[in-house]
Amino acid sequence: MQCNAIRYLRCALLYRHHCSIYAALLLKLASPKTLHALFAVCVPECLEAILDKQLSVEHKGKSGIPDLFLFDTSQSTGLPTIACFVEVKKPEEAVSTVQMAEIAFLKHMGLHPWMLRLVERE
Repeated sequence: MQCNAIRYLRCALLYRHHCSIYAALLLKLASPKTLHALFAVCVPECLEAILDKQLSVEHKGKSGIPDLFLFDTSQSTGLPTIACFVEVKKPEEAVSTVQMAEIAFLKHMGLHPWMLRLVERE
């Protein structure tokens, strides 16, 4: 079994390898602070499983991780105290089966995914 440092390094290398792909698709990459929070919240096995799933051939072209990763940090320690993944939907927008499967996958990993339905003002 790989040690945590090696798993984190593998995840970081996979992320770095795909940076050029993300940039070519005009996707904004996460900030270092956000990545630090994600690494603090997710154990290496979770990060590895998420990356493996998202980068797999079977997952190509499907919805990915929920829209938002929200976290709050302790003022005294600077470490995340709470974090969750949030899928945002319009009032009448349907949730796809792929999105529901992603939420179930994250829950199974011990993470905290949520669905947020917007309320539009009239």
